[in-house]
Amino acid sequence: MKQLLKNQKQGSFANTAKKSFAILGILLSLGLYSYAGTNGAQVRAESNFEKVFSNATNVHWNQSGDYFQANCLLEGKQTHVFYNAEGEYLCLTREIEYKDLPENARALISKKYEGYTPFETISFTSKDAGNAFYCSLLNGSEKKVLKINYDASVATVE
Repeated sequence: MKQLLKNQKQGSFANTAKKSFAILGILLSLGLYSYAGTNGAQVRAESNFEKVFSNATNVHWNQSGDYFQANCLLEGKQTHVFYNAEGEYLCLTREIEYKDLPENARALISKKYEGYTPFETISFTSKDAGNAFYCSLLNGSEKKVLKINYDASVATVE
C-alpha cells in the first residue's frame, strides 16, 4: 500500500511538472512570438529598404509607434523612407531645391504668393497617395505650406 501511495504521489508530481512545463512553453512561445513580431517587422522594413535603396548612405532607423523610418542620404539628398507595422513601404520624402519644382508651378507660386520666400521644399512619393511636392513659404511671420501636384496644380495645405 505504501508503494502504491508513493507511486501515485510521484505520478502526480510528474503530471504537475509536465503541465507546468507545457504552460511555461506556451507562455514563452507567445512572448517570443510577440517579440519576434515586432522585431520581424523592423527586419522586413530594413530588408525591403535594402532591396530598393541599396545605394543609400548614412542610414539611421527610428521607430515611432508602429511605424519605422529610415533616414538616409540618397543621391546626395536627405531622404526619409517610411514603413508600416508589417514592414511594408508607405512613402518617401526627399529634400529638394525650389528650382527643382516644375517651372509652371514656380511661376504660379511667384504670382499668387508675391512677397513670400520659399524656405523648404520636399518631394513626396507614396504608393497609395501618389506623388507631389510640398513647399513652405514665409512672408514675415506668416507661413504657408503648398502642395504641388505633378501636373503643376497648386493648393494651400496650411
